[in-house]
Amino acid sequence: MKIVLSRKGFDSAAGAVPNPILPDGRVLMLPIPDRCSRIRYDEILARTDGYASLYEVIRDLGGRVKPEHGAHLDPDLDAGALRSRPDGWRPAFGQSGAALGHLRREDVGPGDLFLFFGRCRQVVYRHGRVQYADQVSPLHLLFGWLQVGTVVDLKSGPVPDWLTYHPNVTVNASVSYGFVAADELTLFGERIGVAGAGQLGFSQNRVLTDPGDEGGRISRWALPEWFYPDGGRKPLSYHGDPRRWRRGADGGARLSAVGRGQEFVLDTVGYPRDDVVAWVRGLLGRA
Repeated sequence: MKIVLSRKGFDSAAGAVPNPILPDGRVLMLPIPDRCSRIRYDEILARTDGYASLYEVIRDLGGRVKPEHGAHLDPDLDAGALRSRPDGWRPAFGQSGAALGHLRREDVGPGDLFLFFGRCRQVVYRHGRVQYADQVSPLHLLFGWLQVGTVVDLKSGPVPDWLTYHPNVTVNASVSYGFVAADELTLFGERIGVAGAGQLGFSQNRVLTDPGDEGGRISRWALPEWFYPDGGRKPLSYHGDPRRWRRGADGGARLSAVGRGQEFVLDTVGYPRDDVVAWVRGLLGRA
C-alpha cells in the first residue's frame, strides 16, 4: 500500500488565504480558482452559521475570488457540498499534468490511500462573521482521506455519467485521471470500519507542522518515528535528500518539507506495518 500526502486547497499562491478551521473543529477546504470548472464558488454550500455559500466565507476572510468564478472542487469528499448530486455520486479526486505524471510513475492505484492536507488557520466569529484568530499562525493540517477504489481516464473515457461534473473532466490538460473512492477503507486487508473517503476535523494528531520548531515554519513537520527513511527504505517522494530529515528529541521524525509539489508518495514496503496501521487508525479516530 502507498500513502500519498496530497496538498490541496487555498495556499499563499492560489487564493492567498489559509483554509479556515472553524470554532467547532471543522475544516473548510477552499477550492482553488479554475476557469475551466463549471462549479461556481457561490454554488458550494458553506453549511456554516451565518453563511449560505463558500464564496461568502472566502469574501469575509479576504480571499480574492468572485461569486461567479469557477472553483476546482477537488478532492470532492462531501456529498452535501452541492445542492444536488447525480445518481451514483461517490467521493472522487482528480489529477492532471506533472502531478499526475508523478502519481503514475509511483504506480498509485487501487488500494492506495490519499491523505489530504492544506495550509489552515483557526478562525473565530466576530459580530457574526468569521475572522482569523489573532496571534495564531497557519499550519499544515490533514483534513481528509480517500482510498482508491477505481481509476478513471477522464479524457479518453468512458466517464461515468455521475462523474462528468468533476472539474478534472473539463480541466485544460490532455491527460486527466479520476481516483474514485473505495466503498470501505481497508489497511493491508484489515477492515477499519470507516468509509473509503471522508473529511477530518481539527485534532492535534492531524497537525503536520512541528509545534516545537523555533522558527515557526509551516513546512517543518513532526512525523511519527517510523516515517524516518533508514534501513534502506524508500523515502517519501521528493524528500530523498537526507539533509531534509533528522531525529527529534522525542525520537520522532522531523522533516523539512519541500515548498512546492502536490503529491508526496510513501511506498510502505519495508516500513513497520503495525505502526503504519496504528497511525492511520489514530488519524481516523479508530485507534
